[in-house]
Amino acid sequence: MNETLLKELSQKEVSKAHQAILDKVVTCVRTSRSVMSKSYPEWNDMSKAYDSERLRDKQDLKNAATGNPEKTSVPLTYAQVNTFVAFMFMLFHQRQYFFEFEGQGKEDETIQAVSESIIQGDLQSNGFSLKLYQFLLDIGRFGIGVFKSSWEVEKQQFLSPEAKEAFKGIDDVTPELYEDHVTFEGSRITSISPYHFYPDTRLPLTRFQEGEFCASEEEFPLHKLQELEARGGVAGVEHITPFNDASRSNREGHSYFPSIKLDDADTQKSNVVITECQIKLIPDKFEMEDGSMLGNSSKPLTYLVWVANDNRVIRIEPLNYYHGHFTYDLSQFSPDMHKQLSKSLAGQITQLQEIIDWFFNSRVASVHRTLDNQLVVDPTVVEMNTVTNNSRVIKLKRGAPRVGIDRFIKSLPVQDVTANHMQDASQVGSIIQQVTGINDTAMGQFQTGRRSATEARGAISGSASRLNLYGKLIWESGLAPLGKKLLINSRQSLSQEGYESIVGTDPEKLEMFEEFKSNVFQLVRRSDFFVFDGTLPSEKQYAAQSLQELLSIVLSSPEAAAATGVQPAKLIEEIYTLRGIKNLSRFKDDGTAAQQQAMVQQILAQQQQAPQQQQQTQ
Repeated sequence: MNETLLKELSQKEVSKAHQAILDKVVTCVRTSRSVMSKSYPEWNDMSKAYDSERLRDKQDLKNAATGNPEKTSVPLTYAQVNTFVAFMFMLFHQRQYFFEFEGQGKEDETIQAVSESIIQGDLQSNGFSLKLYQFLLDIGRFGIGVFKSSWEVEKQQFLSPEAKEAFKGIDDVTPELYEDHVTFEGSRITSISPYHFYPDTRLPLTRFQEGEFCASEEEFPLHKLQELEARGGVAGVEHITPFNDASRSNREGHSYFPSIKLDDADTQKSNVVITECQIKLIPDKFEMEDGSMLGNSSKPLTYLVWVANDNRVIRIEPLNYYHGHFTYDLSQFSPDMHKQLSKSLAGQITQLQEIIDWFFNSRVASVHRTLDNQLVVDPTVVEMNTVTNNSRVIKLKRGAPRVGIDRFIKSLPVQDVTANHMQDASQVGSIIQQVTGINDTAMGQFQTGRRSATEARGAISGSASRLNLYGKLIWESGLAPLGKKLLINSRQSLSQEGYESIVGTDPEKLEMFEEFKSNVFQLVRRSDFFVFDGTLPSEKQYAAQSLQELLSIVLSSPEAAAATGVQPAKLIEEIYTLRGIKNLSRFKDDGTAAQQQAMVQQILAQQQQAPQQQQQTQ
């Protein structure tokens, strides 16, 4: 932020401009929250179904007290969602680089390797695999996964070498003796909970980038905000107050922050709810205290605004990214422009899951009743305390007849009407697999019976076709736009020192820095894209085997090679690329092979001549 904004935000009294921005942001987010929160009850149910949680009723408590089994939830939703996540995770990680860059012109080919390595470095610095897992899990459970990206330059203070030498052995080293060193320069990727994501709900999620605003919320420890304030990132932290009555009423039932209670001011002293809103404002409509305007433009510009506890703006600055979009990227399980939010994988099978749970629990209860059978007893003959105490030995009273005991105690016949419930549950499970497309083959469980390799390959391909569709949709809607933002951010803001720390000391790559940086007009007009490879490893192996058979024909018949125009060298390169082995050029002959062969021939000739020379000497 510039000094004027920092000075104004640090004042205890809020200026008219900042109050107007605060009111607009809070109103926009409140409107979005009222719509998004309608999905929270369903999301809660999906989360419980995934975790196999259920509320304990009176019968469960009674069974627990007597040592009998409680009702349970079959973890079928867990299996379906995890199979979906595992398939997508494997699908997106099967390449050497997560984002494989493909340009549209020859000028892009020169920086392709550099671009891929820089983006891959950002992903590794962010622990992206863990965040991708959370992203896919949210899609499977709630139907939506959200990422947020931002360019960050992080610094850390270290004691200067000169200070270490001069003040060796002295404890009271002053802060002026520390130096700031860049510890990270790149894009930060954040996983956003669907419960904390607030887009402009006047548009469907498929068009959220066209909205007036897009926001999210996060808990910040107070000391973290104080650190940001010390570096000039925010201002006015000391003037943040707890939620007021209006904010609490607006958030009642709509906020999910476990460590902050809206009605307890003490919990809000250590943690603060930060609402980050990226909103389009007209700068010359907002006048600062000193008479200047927020900006000179009469057209809407996108600003980044941080609001603390719904009552104070602590950060405001233009969102100056060349890509020109909100920094959020999202994917849905089934994007549909006619629906505000689509159903998730878990949501599609929730009613069938309930039926299976009912079949399973009723079967368990029936077996329990059958084991603990009902008796018809004559109390004048049988000692009732041995019956009511479930004693294994049932005693008769003195003087009871010693024959015809079955006249005085007899088990009441009970017909088990749940005998076929497990079979019915299995049939419902098959219906679930048809609904989701995640069947036994996708789960890695082949059905019984013999199956040829061709049949197995066809079964795997067929079971993966629907999941591949979901993968393509997730890639195009969320992951590819994220990759493009990461690339443009690096080409916009990466310093030469940061560039050199990534690409190393290769002179050829170092010379590409200016070409990599490009300029704003070239970047915004780029039509470069990232490749999505939906081919399964098994299908790649099959393609490699087919090409290997063609290679054998070409090598054994030069006439066939000449007639078809097939180049064996390119065939070999493609075969090994499909098998995950790239850059075969490192194995090419650089002229040393002939020298090594000549040396081997010379050594062999010397070894053959040695016995002859010994015989001649003798």
